[in-house]
Amino acid sequence: MAPHEQQPGSKPQLSLYEKLGIIPAIVLVLISMCVALVKSPFRGLNSPPTLYKYVVFHAVRRWLRQLSVRQQQYLEPSTTESYKGLAKEKGFEATCIELSDGTKGCWIGSPDAEKVILFFHGGGFIGEANRFHLELCWNLKEMFREAGKDVSFVVLAYDLAPHARYPRQILQSVEMLGHLINVLGKRSSNIMLLGDSAGGHMAAGTMSHISHPHPHIPALEISENLRGAVLLSPWVDFDTNATSMTRNGLKDLIHPDTLNVYARSYMGCASVDQYNQPGTASAEWWASLKIDDILVVAGKDEVLLDGINRFAEKLKSVHEKTTSVIVPNEAHVSPVLERMAGHNGPFQQEEVTRSWLLEHF
Repeated sequence: MAPHEQQPGSKPQLSLYEKLGIIPAIVLVLISMCVALVKSPFRGLNSPPTLYKYVVFHAVRRWLRQLSVRQQQYLEPSTTESYKGLAKEKGFEATCIELSDGTKGCWIGSPDAEKVILFFHGGGFIGEANRFHLELCWNLKEMFREAGKDVSFVVLAYDLAPHARYPRQILQSVEMLGHLINVLGKRSSNIMLLGDSAGGHMAAGTMSHISHPHPHIPALEISENLRGAVLLSPWVDFDTNATSMTRNGLKDLIHPDTLNVYARSYMGCASVDQYNQPGTASAEWWASLKIDDILVVAGKDEVLLDGINRFAEKLKSVHEKTTSVIVPNEAHVSPVLERMAGHNGPFQQEEVTRSWLLEHF
């Protein structure tokens, strides 16, 4: 295998040069934190509300811009490794679905549960599900248990870009959903979709496919509507020229340049369509969705905010059971990314999601 050749699902093997390149990246991040700290007394109104966020968000943006996709993937454990770590920590048996093509879905909760939430993690299509994604699912599962509701999660361990490009990830989400319904016998009316960031994109793409089958993905016929979907800070539009990209540029953890790198990794040579950029689809495209209730949640400080708002307004114009909530003073997927950055919350995005799920599921 050539040095830069990588199979989907495997960790990249870095050259010595790539490994050494991580060291100056760390140095530059530390320098950027010091610079941000010095500049903090002069930060303007378009900056995070706290000194901690101002400095740490600056460092995170620099880190993601400094490292290549390969370096980022090298440094993180796989979804299944993080899942096994959660199972050990929480004291439950790690149990995974494995489809014929090797796609895995990791159970958080009993496989015998009446109701299931299929979770698509974010990470720009290049990142794995980390422990904060998995703890979000665990905490929601525990919330349902305490409310006397029989709900489990399946975390889709999908293949990462650029080694698996569009439409592979949507194919995997559709096939896992079909397995839950047609093999495990779960009623579609007892299934919800939940995705953050790129995972929200996948949830939207899956909803699209059910109503408008993708030409390169087998159709999925369902006799009842899906119960619902939660799209948490969904990355539905790859346009980085929106005004929120500059307006919220210092308030968020992600930079438009990083989004461009991730989008190219995912798209490859594919043309834009309603599945790979759901935000570009017309309102009429969403009029025949085979799903009951939809929640779209985002932070007001997100660089993706304008695209999310446009998408949510289209949904609401044709799908009356759509709710959108924009949370003030929170950035992109705060319950995951801000926890990764060392801020433990509480987060209104998470509270809105919890309340909505308890009411609708």
